[in-house]
Amino acid sequence: MAQILSHPFRTLAGTSAALLIALFSTPSPAHGATDRTPPTVPQALRVIDATDSSVSVAWTASTDRSGAVTYRVYVNGVQVGSPASASYTISGLDSDTTFAVMVRAQDRYGNVSAPSAAVNGTTAPTVPPPSGGTGAPRNLRLTANGYDSLSLTWDPAAGSVMYYQIFRNGQWVDTSYGTAITLGHLAAGATYTIEVRARDSQNNLSAPASISASTRADDGAPSTPANLRVVTGGTGAPIGLAWDSSTDDRGVGVYWLFADGDTVFSGGPGVSFLALTDELCTVARGETYTFSVRAQDLTGTLSAPSTSITVTVR
Repeated sequence: MAQILSHPFRTLAGTSAALLIALFSTPSPAHGATDRTPPTVPQALRVIDATDSSVSVAWTASTDRSGAVTYRVYVNGVQVGSPASASYTISGLDSDTTFAVMVRAQDRYGNVSAPSAAVNGTTAPTVPPPSGGTGAPRNLRLTANGYDSLSLTWDPAAGSVMYYQIFRNGQWVDTSYGTAITLGHLAAGATYTIEVRARDSQNNLSAPASISASTRADDGAPSTPANLRVVTGGTGAPIGLAWDSSTDDRGVGVYWLFADGDTVFSGGPGVSFLALTDELCTVARGETYTFSVRAQDLTGTLSAPSTSITVTVR
């Protein structure tokens, strides 16, 4: 088997962020085939807390021989989160509703475990606060919208106001002691109805000021990595691969390198030195491989595969 080492290299002209992967034929009997064994199934999934708009769950951590495990959390069969630790709070839920939650584990090579046993979580009912005669906030307006956040401001309400309560799609989600708020953990490209009510010193709640606001939409997958090419050494033998960086409106989070369709490497953008001894362990001297690269953005969306190239390791 060939051992894969990495070396720093100078960025080539026209290359905004190249990655160099050096291939050397040093025997490495300890390395086997690409890891295709998934992590153990998450155990003892349980509800540890619930509010009128969220459910918190925890579970016994999975194990995997690669050592690096993340999780996928599902509500009613739809993935809603990917935490790195063995607990998660699912927010933005309807009140007084029961949801089925399950968890899968994923290792660094993309192998995914079978699902955990499902557990039901029930949100608490919303207790509407009493209405009163305090004046409603005025001129509620959007000041900024991100991919997962909305920032709003408003003019003060008349009367003895103690604070303002903010509602999202009818659910009380935050409190502000000023006249501005930023709501986070929202979905990209989604539209929300935001209401602001004033609470006075007599505990009365005003009529709402309301606005419909949308987060920015993800513009799609990253651009396809371009110019995948062989880098040769002084003898003309191939010593590595390089490619031009992709672009994305939210930013590229990782590149995936495939050899004959199998994932053999993942690494962040803009890196010019990578230690890949443990990652690229399936390349053998004298063997020929077809390589391709895909970019993944910060929302998990993958680009189309790059043009593939075939390389014989010498």
